[in-house]
Parts: sequence; structure tokens; C-alpha cells
Amino acid sequence: MMYLDPIKISCPRNETQRQDPGGCYPQRHNIASRIVKHMEHLEGLHERAAHLKHSFANASPFPHVHTDNLFPEDVLHLLRKEFPEPTGTLFDGSLLQCAWAAIRGWRCIRKRGAGFLKIQNSNERTMGPNLQGVITAMKSHPFITFLEYLTGIAPLFVDDTNEGSGQHQILRGGSLQIHADFNMIRANAGLYRRVNVFLYLNHDWDEAWGGDLELWDRSMSTCAARIRPLNNRLVVFSTTDFSYHGHADPLLCPVYRSRRSIAMYYYTTQPAALADRLTDSDGNLVPHSTLYQDRKCESCLNAQCRAHG
Repeated sequence: MMYLDPIKISCPRNETQRQDPGGCYPQRHNIASRIVKHMEHLEGLHERAAHLKHSFANASPFPHVHTDNLFPEDVLHLLRKEFPEPTGTLFDGSLLQCAWAAIRGWRCIRKRGAGFLKIQNSNERTMGPNLQGVITAMKSHPFITFLEYLTGIAPLFVDDTNEGSGQHQILRGGSLQIHADFNMIRANAGLYRRVNVFLYLNHDWDEAWGGDLELWDRSMSTCAARIRPLNNRLVVFSTTDFSYHGHADPLLCPVYRSRRSIAMYYYTTQPAALADRLTDSDGNLVPHSTLYQDRKCESCLNAQCRAHG
């Protein structure tokens, strides 16, 4: 598989490089700046991180937290036009969903033998100005500093190839099998994936549609936490070889709706603690792609599968 070229995928984060003919909107910098100012005006990113870090560190089954309404709602409203819902009534099927993804230049991601999972776009240069602005904000120094203080993991670096990140979308009937993520960037073996961030973009989301982010324990016998994918909800969790997450039950939203999010991943030059990573017989880290898991309990929707107490 060929490595992604950051020059073809990402938009420059340096504001001095505003004249970019390759699909990057100059106004993304102003949008990103307004987003960061909005975050600081609400409470202050440092103050919000201080408020959340205890919950993050003590969460089960692995460190995680979610916070709401961090991004300006008017920007997220504009994202709806740049991040389209499906149109028509023919999207309840994996082949049609993948065809729709291919037409848009997106990837269709499957698990062998399990059918359709999700569609994804990592190419910033195909996105609209507000999407580019949100991603620029999520790659900015103030936001990264917020994550470092919140998680206690530092220094964090972004991936300019956007490997696996960007726009994520799951349509009716789709799912995302429980998994742990790849642990290293293919194009840079010196960076280790340590923090995942999801920004959900689902207004008026009906609980009956499902799509909750599920966090499972290492034994895959207990769904220890569920987080609804509500609009303007930011989820942050530590990424290890055992941070099992996803939503394995098929999505039940109407055919004209979808589960939408922006995913961003952050890296360090040091791997996670030894207890949180897979190693070979010599104790060396084992590079791997996505590690899909089979649930030992039928569904997080079943009370007996969920953590109690």
C-alpha cells in the first residue's frame, strides 16, 4: 500500500501560506482562529481541561471523557452543507453505500467477512472552508496544549497525512466493529498513536437510532461505557493496544440521516506504557493495523453486558 502524501492530503497549518491553489481555502485560518477564541471565551481551554482531567484519568475501562458545546454552533451549522447527509432512499445496503462513498472520493471501510462498516474522507483539500477551519483548529497549538493538559500525555503531535482521520460517516445499516486502532503511522515509524478525539455532528439525534460509542473492557465481556454521538460533543480517550471501542450494532437511523463525526489522532515519540501495548517475545513493540475484536457478550444494548455499580 502506498503512503499518503501530506502535500496532497493536508492543508498547510502555517498561516503565512495563505495562497494555496490546491483546494485549501485561505479563510480556514480565520475560521480556526474564531473557533479557538470561542473556546477560550467559554471557560478557557486550560480551565476546562483542569475540570475534566480527573474524570479522564479515572474513567473505566480506559481513560476517556466527553465534553459538550466546545465549538461555536454557527460553524457546526455550516458544516451540515459541507458534510452531506444521504439523499434518496436507496442507501440501506453496503454496496450502494460504498458506491456513494467512491463517487465522493471517500474510502469504504470493511471488515473481511462482516460487510460494510463506515465511509471516510481524509483529504482536507476536498473539504469545504468550515470543515478545513475545524480541522485547522483541532491541529492548532492551543487545542493540542488543551489535550496535553487534559490527558497528561505530552508532547503531542498531529499527523499531516491524516491517516485514518478526517470525516467519518456511517449510514443506515452500517456499524463499526469493536476494535483497537493502529498504533503507528505507516509514513513515520517514529510516531506512536496515543490520543483519539471525535467531534460529533449529529443534531436532533434519536436515541432509538443507536450509534453510541461503546468502550469495552480488555476481556471483551463488558461494555463499560456508552457515549451518545450528539451534536457538538467532543470525546477524548487514550489510545492503546487495548482501548477497545466502536459501535457494533447496525445503525437504525432513517435512510436520509447518518452518524457523522470528525476524527483526529495525536501522537508521541514514545509508545504507551508496556502494560498497554502488545509486545513480542523480546518485549519489543509490535506494529499493527486495526485489531478487531469479537464480543463475548451479545450487545451493549443488553443490560447484562453493561457495567453496573
